Amino acid sequence: APTLINTIGSGGVLRIGTLAGAAGLSVFINGSGNTNVTTAMTANTGTLTKSGTGTLTISGPAGYAGTNTHGAVTVNGGTLTLDFTGITAPTNLLQQSAGLTLGAASAGGVSGGTLTIKAAASGATTQTLTTLALAAGQDNITMIAGGTSNTLTFSGAITATNAGSTALITAPATTSVSVATALNTAATTGRNLVFFDGTSYNWATNTGTGTAFIANSNAASAAAVKYATLLLTAGTDTANSQITASGTTSLSGARITNSLMINTSGAGGTLALGANMLTLTQGGLLFTDSTDYFITGTSATNGLKSATATNSDVVINNYGTGLLNIQAPIIQGTGTSTLTLGGTGTTVLGNSAVLTTVGTYTGITYINSGTVVLATGIVGLGASNTALTQNGGTFDLNGNNVVIGAFNGGPAAVIDNNPTASTVASLTIGAGNGTGTFNGTIKDTNGALSIIKAGTGAITLGDAVTGGSNLFTGDLRFTGASTLTLNSLADSVGSKVDFNVTGAIL
Repeated sequence: APTLINTIGSGGVLRIGTLAGAAGLSVFINGSGNTNVTTAMTANTGTLTKSGTGTLTISGPAGYAGTNTHGAVTVNGGTLTLDFTGITAPTNLLQQSAGLTLGAASAGGVSGGTLTIKAAASGATTQTLTTLALAAGQDNITMIAGGTSNTLTFSGAITATNAGSTALITAPATTSVSVATALNTAATTGRNLVFFDGTSYNWATNTGTGTAFIANSNAASAAAVKYATLLLTAGTDTANSQITASGTTSLSGARITNSLMINTSGAGGTLALGANMLTLTQGGLLFTDSTDYFITGTSATNGLKSATATNSDVVINNYGTGLLNIQAPIIQGTGTSTLTLGGTGTTVLGNSAVLTTVGTYTGITYINSGTVVLATGIVGLGASNTALTQNGGTFDLNGNNVVIGAFNGGPAAVIDNNPTASTVASLTIGAGNGTGTFNGTIKDTNGALSIIKAGTGAITLGDAVTGGSNLFTGDLRFTGASTLTLNSLADSVGSKVDFNVTGAIL
């Protein structure tokens, strides 16, 4: 497929009048620059893929009449903006028979895409698509009000990848997003998808097939899901549970529930698991509080666990302004269990008095957005040599010496060492012969960070397009016969590369 790579910076925009191609032609738009298509898009049956960190804006003249043609649309990086502001009859800047995928994996670890729809200044703005697929990464659909209404309708189903996917639907007053999938039972909510109505964050739900997303706690009819207070005794329920009480809430036995939402209205508190297991059937935890909250545990084998099928995924969506402190381990569930973190808030993981890693899960740790901080004394994520895929956000090592296996990240990912008191730290990558490409930023804000390449797998820091930003000031060391490719390196590191074992390749 033809590829347009736009790396224009400093506020520059590449403007394209007409984007046209032969039948079946696929167009791939990549890069960090912003691109505008202002007249027509006629790729016929071919696909349109938006990658990279920039923004692709599709607009049209005042007389545009919904005539753009193309196949399936994929946004696996950056933002696709549909700008109806100058259109008199604002309908379908994307072909309504097209499906939309957000967050499909692409080269270099870029994953997680945003669709933004700007309404026209007057009248009703409408965009119809078929299916919505939410793949790995922090995916977003953002509706911007204007005119009398702004409506996005998916005539087909919505699906979400269990592992690695977090998504936020933002639809304030006079805007709406509707899907054919019914999300009005607990079994269909409580993991990947969060809804923001301009005021509060909740699990996304609707009142049945073809209806608009609404906030779970503000359910408008009996057909919609509502929260239930978390039961604390041993047993199983199918509710989307919530904690609103301040102080300490203590489990007295193992509890299985569909999902958990925490908001104490600024009072803060603690959920004390003790030696008990809290299993989330759908795997989702949503935190929206303005004050710090703690989830504690005293067992290395019981803590938070997901019961999603095949490969269990614990998904933490943090949209709070207070800290979410998870001091109970994330426990291995079915298959190759994973941990996914998204949202805008800060999550602190681990309790070295219980376990020196974040948990016992064996799959990948996905950091999609927000800030993730390792508690003092934590040296790993899940079980030995587990992998990290960082699609965005900040991962703060917090003065720890951390070991991970496969290592992947996109341009929006930041790894930092930023403890309260200046402390040197190290990050060992490639343990267990893990491989990968990290295109984000590695830095040390408060204490030198050393990068140690272990194992025989090949790892690249910064690809040829994005470059990455390797700004750490500690050593770059090798512990075995390894291959490490650097496409950028801070000047302060240049004289400190230390090959510990003959046979390494830099």
